[in-house]
Amino acid sequence: MKCRFGCPDYGRRRTCPPLAPTIGEFRAVLTDYQTALLVWVEAGGGDDLHRTRRRLHEAILTLEREAFLAGAYKAFGLVDGTCLWCADEETCTPAACRHPDKVRPSLSGCGVDAFATAAAAGVQMHIVRDHAEAYRLLGLVLIAKGRAATGSCLAARRRARRGCHAGRWAACS
Repeated sequence: MKCRFGCPDYGRRRTCPPLAPTIGEFRAVLTDYQTALLVWVEAGGGDDLHRTRRRLHEAILTLEREAFLAGAYKAFGLVDGTCLWCADEETCTPAACRHPDKVRPSLSGCGVDAFATAAAAGVQMHIVRDHAEAYRLLGLVLIAKGRAATGSCLAARRRARRGCHAGRWAACS
């Protein structure tokens, strides 16, 4: 609802409703997954939001690929906010997308409550009232059943040393 009434990118980006998966579609897909890696980046109030979001998106893509290579062939990432890869385009539709390999749907666009998800995983979040405040941006990497969940957690730990944080969260159902 907040996407439809309040977001200027509603209907303009491939990662956002109504082009993103619906809540019902996303709920149906979740039945294939057992584990989710909650990934977040922390940034100071003076940090560039676009650069911080790109850092998160790249971490999600890296973790998704590492999980895939470890045997979790259904690994799939979700990111914070709207598409940032074609930010200069007026609209980003599936037909006009220049980076289909990097585009992932937004958490909020799929109906994920980022604050509740973070709280369930023990990660504290707060509403940023001023652009000078520090903040966290969240993403998820969904991991299907199998041995790759362990490998993905190891990859997450390696990635955490590069400025991102990840914790295993096994409440996908």
